[in-house]
Amino acid sequence: MSHQFQKLIVEPLRLHPVDMPLLIVIDALDEGFNKDFLTILCEDVLHLPPMIRIFVTSRPDDDIMRYLSPKSSHIYRYPLDIHDPSNRNDVLIYIRHHLHGIAVRLKLGESWPTDDVIEELATKSEGLFIWASTVINYIEKSLSPEDTLLSILSESTTNLAPGKKMDRLYENILGRCNWDDTSFVKGYNLLMGTIMALRTPLSISAIKSLHTASDARLIDRIMDSTLGSLLPTSSDVSRPLQVLHLSFREFVTARADPPFFVDQKSHSQRLVLSCLQVLNETLKDDIPGTGYLAESDEYFTVPIVSSDNLSEEAWYACRFWTEHVLDVRSPSRELQSSLAVFLGTKGIIRWMEVIISLGRYQKWIPVWEWMKCQTASSLKQKFLVLCTMHLSA
Repeated sequence: MSHQFQKLIVEPLRLHPVDMPLLIVIDALDEGFNKDFLTILCEDVLHLPPMIRIFVTSRPDDDIMRYLSPKSSHIYRYPLDIHDPSNRNDVLIYIRHHLHGIAVRLKLGESWPTDDVIEELATKSEGLFIWASTVINYIEKSLSPEDTLLSILSESTTNLAPGKKMDRLYENILGRCNWDDTSFVKGYNLLMGTIMALRTPLSISAIKSLHTASDARLIDRIMDSTLGSLLPTSSDVSRPLQVLHLSFREFVTARADPPFFVDQKSHSQRLVLSCLQVLNETLKDDIPGTGYLAESDEYFTVPIVSSDNLSEEAWYACRFWTEHVLDVRSPSRELQSSLAVFLGTKGIIRWMEVIISLGRYQKWIPVWEWMKCQTASSLKQKFLVLCTMHLSA
């Protein structure tokens, strides 16, 4: 990554210098980083022209704090105090604006909520914006905004660390769901399990396409429930769906107790079957941009496979089925059957062509090691032949 930074950013800027100040903003670094990227911020950015500055926001992750130490002369750290009066006033303004908006949209009357209630809610937020925004979403999505607001005000969540405060709020919201309804429990696990296990966010439309028709209806039901307050809403069904804040992911996958807890690994195992079923259906016939590996011509140009010719869920399955399969232990007969179909048809060749078009290198050795340990000998032999073809392509 450091080499790419030098070749794609630093060197072009030397050849074509900027003649005005340029600010690069990296928001919420803690939600997606690796140590290579931290090394770039710590060391390689020194090679950028002096006209360029980088502004980074992040929670105080241990690795980030260690790499981006103020001991480095080019790094200036500015901690934000959520209890600062100016920050608390910003939260108050935010809460007042959005609650008044809810009152107008839901026709709750001009007197709702009172100024005293708004100030009490702002005080209860303790300057934590993510708490305030989650509460606003929760109030708006609830069947009775008035009762929900009073319930939140009655909760004792003051003087808690920010992480604990958010956990308590998530417990409050999830606890109001109907966990006695087995259909709701199944829908919760289908939707939240998929979101947590996906390697990259998908739209709600693509998520439903990875499931059966009956399961897709359950997912729709969950989206319309109180649980929807923890997910961004949009009329655009093609917009990627993800949780509002990383703290919720951390809560349900690491700190929550059943029935709130979501086992990320087990849902990743479930997704590999969905991915293979999508691939077996999508790649059973030629699509524009595939078929060239079957030609006898020794010299050919790799064509482009357009995104218009593959659905969003098919693109995802092409990219990530090999990662999900590594999470599987003791594969079911249904999974082995889908894998046998995939390896035994031209679909696997078309998949290779799509992957080549995407320019994404697939690591075969981990999948081969998994095949040796987890599948029948006939599948291993098929996969070994395909590995040989891939290496010689």
